[in-house]
Amino acid sequence: MLAVVAAGCEKIEFDRDYNKIISFADPNFRERITPYFDSNGDGYISIYEAEHGRQIPYGEKAELTVVIDCDNSDGTHTALSDIDEVRFFTNAQVLRFNGNNISGTLDLKKLKSLKEIHFTGNEGIEKIIINSAVKNLVIETDPGIEIEYYTDPEIN
Repeated sequence: MLAVVAAGCEKIEFDRDYNKIISFADPNFRERITPYFDSNGDGYISIYEAEHGRQIPYGEKAELTVVIDCDNSDGTHTALSDIDEVRFFTNAQVLRFNGNNISGTLDLKKLKSLKEIHFTGNEGIEKIIINSAVKNLVIETDPGIEIEYYTDPEIN
């Protein structure tokens, strides 16, 4: 940890990894979300940028929300196959990944601000892990996907 102290201010600590660039396994995932999370315009997404995503109006009330919208149900984009790096977007509130080629287990346990997840049309998803601290979550998935609730020992 790196500590910064200013006269008359409280101590603020920064993790050295904050400026690290996230390496995406699926370049299509990075391409789809970079315009919404790349706040410094360098073409990459750092851990800091992922954790402090830009809020956009969303839903009926157009509330400001951190949304990762990679919906491909209409087939207009290249389908995503790997979204493991979604774990860095800890303040994400809405995930929309309908109609992609995502498979395996999705580990969303670090995303504690979730309100909605949409994962229909991804025939290979077997399990989604969600933090048990998330309440009133809207879940839209295909039948047969296991939902596992993770209890964080540091919180609960």
